[in-house]
Amino acid sequence: MNSWMRSGCKNGWAAARVPLPRVTSRSRKTIETGTTPRPLCRGFCLGKGKGTMEIITRKEAKAVGLQRYFTGKPCKHGHVSERLTAGGTCQECLDRRYWGDRERPQKHSVPAHLRQYLMTRKEARASGLTTYFTGQPCKEGHIAARWTSSAHCVICARARWDLAFCCNKKAPVRRTEEYRSEHQRKYRAVNAEKIRARVREYQIENKERYMEYQTAYQAARRVLQRKAQPPWVDVAELRAIYRAMRRKNRKAGKIAYHVDHIVPLQGQNVCGLHVPWNLQVISARENQQKGNRIEA
Repeated sequence: MNSWMRSGCKNGWAAARVPLPRVTSRSRKTIETGTTPRPLCRGFCLGKGKGTMEIITRKEAKAVGLQRYFTGKPCKHGHVSERLTAGGTCQECLDRRYWGDRERPQKHSVPAHLRQYLMTRKEARASGLTTYFTGQPCKEGHIAARWTSSAHCVICARARWDLAFCCNKKAPVRRTEEYRSEHQRKYRAVNAEKIRARVREYQIENKERYMEYQTAYQAARRVLQRKAQPPWVDVAELRAIYRAMRRKNRKAGKIAYHVDHIVPLQGQNVCGLHVPWNLQVISARENQQKGNRIEA
């Protein structure tokens, strides 16, 4: 087989030098002697690790399903390199256009414990994932996950977001908890029906998971109440308050009322007790809006 000789590596183009054409014979299709810098392997070695690379036309490459082909002839910029089968573009031109004067990161061998996470962007899209991991560095050298939507490295994207945020005059204000809480409150007020529909849809689609969560939450809540209940408290008074809440719910025909702790059991600055004088029956909506805050 007529071929183009190069310094081989175990995975293909690990060598950085390849022959420079001097004499070309159409009949023999060979390139002889000389060397010139060459970009590193991208995993599409036509020589398949045997130390050779076949001279092949674009038509032949398309016929056998290759993504790249090599003619042995220089492109219009004088690069003797592979060409993309899709458009016939020189790979060296693409590398210089993308990398410029920067050194192209070398291909890394992925550790064994990370190989199970390797995935292409196409596979991530098919699976509905927001990120994917190739195990190879981005153009800035980061070996990290990439966004499926844009194929950008998440570290580079975060750096761009931080830069844009810091350059924004309102950034210091938007970092405060008060601003975020107010922004979320306004969003919930404007999109209340949309949020309720989304929650109902999630509960229906994930009924078993939602029921497991509710069971675990209620169990944890009962444990918390027992810990916050002093041994000397009158249990009869506690039960009377809960009976009053159940009567109101039966009258309303739905769970419209909750028993609320005036001082929350898990407050931000102080924790209340599970005692009769710390309990009140209020509407479910008021209780959900109150959360673990102490109302003045």
